[in-house]
Amino acid sequence: SNVNAPIANQETPLAPGEKIPITRPNSAPQPPTGWEITTTSGPAEIELAQHLASVGATKYTAYWCPHCYDQKQLFGEEAYNIVPHVECTPDGLNGEPQKCEGVVRAFPTWLIDGQVYEGTQTLERLAQLTGYTGNTDFKYTLPGR
Repeated sequence: SNVNAPIANQETPLAPGEKIPITRPNSAPQPPTGWEITTTSGPAEIELAQHLASVGATKYTAYWCPHCYDQKQLFGEEAYNIVPHVECTPDGLNGEPQKCEGVVRAFPTWLIDGQVYEGTQTLERLAQLTGYTGNTDFKYTLPGR
């Protein structure tokens, strides 16, 4: 199985400003979806995802990309399902590589208000880039941050 172990104590209340480091994949990605998202979204992640959808922000992704997986883990499963995203590999789930041409040079890529942002973005950065002013009590961080 390619399932990572769930994050321990994710239901334990965090201290103010405390975040849980996301887990990284430890197996090969399985087409067409890659690795299973093992984090759960909180209200802040869901609100940000809804905001990103409302402003037309789009994530370009590849199911086999570990950095794309990091981005999914930062949102959590519920919120990530709201985030507009385009699968750039033909054998990925709902793959639309033609939509990625001329936009994507690296994965993940975000297209926000006509600007391209390459690489995993923190949720704080996505909030800043899109003028999001809602709940920013995000649960997760990249390892080592």
